[in-house]
Amino acid sequence: MKISFVLPGIFFSGGVRVCKMYCERLNEMGHECNIFYPLSKFRGKFEKNTHCYLLPSQLPDADVVIATSWETAYVVNALPERCGDKKYLIQHYEQWDYHNGGQKDPMVDLTYSMPLRHIIVSDYLRSILPVQRQDDVVVRWGREVPDDYEKDYSEPKILYNRRMEIWKGGETLHHVLNRISVEYPDVPIKFYGVPHITDKHLDELFRWANIFVNASWVEGFGEPPLEAAGYGCAVIAPESSAMPEMFNNKEMIFCKAKDQDCLYKSLVYLIGRENRREVYGKNAKATAKHYTFDRAVWEFERVIAGE
Repeated sequence: MKISFVLPGIFFSGGVRVCKMYCERLNEMGHECNIFYPLSKFRGKFEKNTHCYLLPSQLPDADVVIATSWETAYVVNALPERCGDKKYLIQHYEQWDYHNGGQKDPMVDLTYSMPLRHIIVSDYLRSILPVQRQDDVVVRWGREVPDDYEKDYSEPKILYNRRMEIWKGGETLHHVLNRISVEYPDVPIKFYGVPHITDKHLDELFRWANIFVNASWVEGFGEPPLEAAGYGCAVIAPESSAMPEMFNNKEMIFCKAKDQDCLYKSLVYLIGRENRREVYGKNAKATAKHYTFDRAVWEFERVIAGE
């Protein structure tokens, strides 16, 4: 198949990363997959199979064309049939971007009524969208699970991911970790996310840590907790994400949005109990093995092929 992903831009985010990974793997499987984004001030080196366009009419003939955001849903919806069967990969409810007090954008919700086949990354995300359709399909992300090392659970080591969007819960977690660092000054705490780091450095951090905490208020999916689980970390994850539909409460600890008390008590519980760190970590890793990226790509390929 000839497949076109239409992105709103090239920037660092989990969603953009997933689109790139999908496209790369689909090409390895023998398809012809390309990523397109609108011309902007970006003048960096173009990655393989990545192109910019000035006008939507410049998008090529294909079998499938995939919108990946509300902005690109308008672009894809208006494309001629030659550009392919139209899909809408929904990884995030973009009204969340207005949590900082701004007015919600009605243009976002209008896209969910467009005649584009919805591919949604979690049951949770589907449940909160303003439009659900019978032909919606859920394809959860996956991550590869490294099996080439033994996790050290002997001393607690905390890792978290940091993003600037208010709904990512950075301020909530900041207060909790400040308290932890005062009460447990010998427990090391590291973070990633700002600025963007390499995959190699990320791999090193996940191998180092044995506790991972994510304080997002909401997540369409929640890739960092899944990735941490794959590395055998004991994970504290948000209830408002895909994690509770993939893991049970013997495999992850779940906290409600903005619940500083839950985050604090969960960290204290794991810091003080080596056996709990190990049990949660090993249980989570065993379940994470069922959610590989190979499985996600196979399901995604089947859906876009119309099966």
